[in-house]
Order: sequence, then C-alpha cells, then structure tokens
Amino acid sequence: MNTSAATFSGAGEAEWERLSRHLQWLEGFGLVFLFVSHAGLCAEVHRRLVDLCQLRAAPLQSFRPDAPDTLVEQAVALARRPDPVYLHGNSPLWLQANPPGSEWDGAREQLLRRLNERRELLRSSLQRPLLLVLPENFLAQAAHLAPDLWSIRQTAAVFGPDCLADAPIPPVVLPGDSPARPATAMDESLWQEWQRLRDSEPSRELLQVGWQACEAALNTRHLDLAGTIADAVLGSARHLAAAGPGTPETVRDLSISLERVGDMARARGRWDEAAAALREAQTGWARLSAAFPDHEEFREQAARLAEVLKTLGDSPAKSNPDAEPD
Repeated sequence: MNTSAATFSGAGEAEWERLSRHLQWLEGFGLVFLFVSHAGLCAEVHRRLVDLCQLRAAPLQSFRPDAPDTLVEQAVALARRPDPVYLHGNSPLWLQANPPGSEWDGAREQLLRRLNERRELLRSSLQRPLLLVLPENFLAQAAHLAPDLWSIRQTAAVFGPDCLADAPIPPVVLPGDSPARPATAMDESLWQEWQRLRDSEPSRELLQVGWQACEAALNTRHLDLAGTIADAVLGSARHLAAAGPGTPETVRDLSISLERVGDMARARGRWDEAAAALREAQTGWARLSAAFPDHEEFREQAARLAEVLKTLGDSPAKSNPDAEPD
C-alpha cells in the first residue's frame, strides 16, 4: 500500500485495540468486516496488522484487485484456493475492496452477494481469518446485501473520520449525560443480533455477540442496556465455566465478561462494583498467565488490569464517601 499512513486519534487507538484483541482470539476461519473512511486510516490499519502478524509468525496475506470487473472472480478464487504459503500459523487474509467510485460500488455489491451465497464453502475452505475491507458508507449495505454472511461475522470495526488524529475532540461525557454519540447502523445491528441470541443456550457465540453489543451500548451511553447485556453475558460465562471448570477458554471468557460488567459499573460511577468485577477478572488473567507464562495476551491482560485496579483505588468515590452514583 503506497498511501501514507494516518495518525490515529484516541478513538482510532480504541478501535484498533478492540480489533487487535478480537484477532488475537481468532483461531481458524473468522470473518472480520473493516469499514474505513479514509485512505490514510486504511494504510495505518494495514501497517499495524502487518506488524501484529509478524510478531505472531503468521504473515498477513494482502490482496487488492486491479479493477472493479475483476474483484469478484479474483476474490472468490483466492478464498476457494488458498495460497499454501499462508495455510500454517493462522495467517489472516486482507481483502481490500474499498477504492472509491461508482464502478467499485457495483463490484462490492456483487462481491457481498457472491460471498453470501458461498459462505459455507468460504468457511470450510479458507480456515483462517478473513478481513474484508469496505468503505465506511457500506456499513448498512453489508448487512442488507449479505445477511447470512453478516450473521457469521466475528466482529466489525469502523475507522471513521473521528479516528484521525486531527479530528475534533468530542466532549467528555459523564454518567447521566446525553449519549456520547448517536447510535449507528452497526450499533443497531449488534443489538438486534443480541436480541436474537439472548435466550439461546450459553455458547461462545452468545458471549462474543454480547460483548460487542455491550460495548456499543456503553459507547452510546445506553447504560441500562449495557448493564442488562453485561449481566446476562456474565451469567452465561459462569455457566460455561462451571461446565468446563479450569479450561483456558472458559477462564478467559469469564474474565472478559467480568471486564464488561466492570466497564459498565465504572461508566455509572459505581466504583466498588467495578473494582470487585475487575479484581475477579484480573485473577483469572493472572491464573492463565501463571499456567502459560509464554502467552503474551494472558500476561499483558493481567498486568493491564492490575494497573486499572490501582487507578480505581484513587477513584472519586474512594476520596469522597458521600459521592452518589447515578
């Protein structure tokens, strides 16, 4: 990619952190939608992914078609006949389909429909993460044109104009204030997916959908909704942990779910509740780090939460016992 990389704003860094965390969890096939508003942002996401994949000894395979009329056939062929060089190590495939122009819009629509039709073949043949890069304005269209493909996504990341370092800084929003930002089509789709799955049997799919829906509710300051989702997801995570006690997967999933409860409590100024949830989450990460000392994610998450807990020790509620949560 020859475009100069842009510098992320705080919002960009937060979205990158969320995306990279999902990629670190992925093993085997996983569909990730990337909606990018700016060529420089696309270049920066790509640069960081190249670095991340090199650290994991799983080089990123990058593909960008030469012309809109070759996009569909080249992309489908690439997914059906994976390059053997990238089959080992869970190397992600970056499929960049975001060039501007009406001809490209038509090609993107065809690509989404074709991948939607062949989603099961895609899942069985690719067997590694697929990063589908689209313009930001294709967010609503992706869910509409490829509903079945959308339903099997692992996550979707949006790098909009607010992710640029020179974007206007949004005002700080405290508990009880108006929403930090309006709900987007992405937020609505996450909440709809949660509504669809929330009464199903506990599963990792339910947890992952719940985590994303909770994040969307927190980001738009729908705190009651965030709390409801976080509590339900935590209940499912505890159920799965009891069914498979002590496995790395269930301990990790429980720790992530506890973090969502802690995030919701912090957003509402309930510092003691936040500390209790995050302390239990940190204990889980620390157990995993001790059992797998060479695992970078476990070590980093345990250290990060330890620092967060130190910060909570100096929270306003600790220094002002008369402070009331919202």
